[in-house]
Amino acid sequence: MKSLLIVHPNFDGVWPFVADHFARLWQTQGPLQFIRLKPDDTRVLSEIVDKNDADEIDRVVTLGVPITDGCHLHFPNLKEIALEAPYQSLIDAEMTAALQARGVRSYKHPSEGFWGQ
Repeated sequence: MKSLLIVHPNFDGVWPFVADHFARLWQTQGPLQFIRLKPDDTRVLSEIVDKNDADEIDRVVTLGVPITDGCHLHFPNLKEIALEAPYQSLIDAEMTAALQARGVRSYKHPSEGFWGQ
């Protein structure tokens, strides 16, 4: 399993330990591509990861990274995804339905209390 973790500084500014904790956990479970964006980076998920790399990725967590409804299609072998921004989930009902149709498990946390643990 190859994992992708992308964090934007806007997320790190609110929840500064989450991305590093994810990285520590996932590094023990297989290959991990960990990307920290620059503050002025406004690219969406599918623009950040090269298509050749995206083909190998099974699970994705984005923290504060902009997305479009079709970003998940950039990852043909995707099995799991979590798209989070400070104080909100980026997975809406339409995206949830599209992910379910592909058999992709999606995770969203309904409150910021989760991140405070």
